Amino acid sequence: MTLGWKMRDAKALSEFAVASYAELIVRERLESGAMHANRVPGRSDVFFATSVRRDFYLLIKLREPVLVTENRLNSIRISSGFEFELSEPPPSEPSSGQFASVVLESEAINLLTAFSSMAGILLASLAESPSAADVEQFLGDFLDLFAPRKSIGRSEVIGLWGELWLISKSPDIETFARAWHIEPTDQFDFSFPSRVLEVKTTEGESRRHHFSLAQLSPGSRPIFIASIAMKSDAAGITIAGLLSEVLQVLPQEQRPMIARKTIAVLKGDMEAAEDFRFTAVGGDSITMVAAVDIPRVEVPLHSKITEVSFVVDISTEVLESRLTLHDL
Repeated sequence: MTLGWKMRDAKALSEFAVASYAELIVRERLESGAMHANRVPGRSDVFFATSVRRDFYLLIKLREPVLVTENRLNSIRISSGFEFELSEPPPSEPSSGQFASVVLESEAINLLTAFSSMAGILLASLAESPSAADVEQFLGDFLDLFAPRKSIGRSEVIGLWGELWLISKSPDIETFARAWHIEPTDQFDFSFPSRVLEVKTTEGESRRHHFSLAQLSPGSRPIFIASIAMKSDAAGITIAGLLSEVLQVLPQEQRPMIARKTIAVLKGDMEAAEDFRFTAVGGDSITMVAAVDIPRVEVPLHSKITEVSFVVDISTEVLESRLTLHDL
């Protein structure tokens, strides 16, 4: 099998998984009972394989025991410590060992794209010589993504897409990735030592955004607003695609954090990561403004009003203080 390859490229890993299934499933059954397998390029410990039942396996060879309870959820099975014999294409010799496994059962092969996309994202985040703790986390993340949860709304998809797109276009991807949602309860999307940044996304020509008064109220650090114009586009990029772009650039130690934050927002809705495609609109798709320049509702002093929200069209109401990501 020949594929364009980058070790960190989640998209290439995903494509390799899909192509492996198509290739392995048509090979003749082995009398030895071994599974046909393809080794992931650049990895000595990771394989994709198919069983006689046509189940699709992601296998990680173990260097030390991994304590994981065998589990099954939504036609996905995870286990660890079982012995498998693998038959790779010639000239490789059959090999065996103990593996951690994530299995997509044959009756759910319609989930192959989602399964492969998730495999790509998490493998791109897995250390080259994973510890037992790394493997345990990998298996847990895989199971979490396929857990039966409520589908996320379109507004959440658009918001996540905008934040990942901003990271991918930032002048310093490592710095922006490190500043992204440090805590789930954070008031702002990005928190830097000397300022904070809130991302607002919009579909269409206008830049009408909803604000809460708290988002614009001065604090210990200056507040900036990034307005991103975007549109649905069948030829656009998905959340999984954006995450793949970001992971390629990040050092190994940062990749798991970004992958897990994305998984947490997706709430198990892998279809949302694959099915929604967007593209940024125009050459000034990002408009940056200082929060102090955005018109707001004034609340009387000592008022019992505790929460205020309103809509502002940045493109018409904020004519000054236009900034770029390089100004942050």
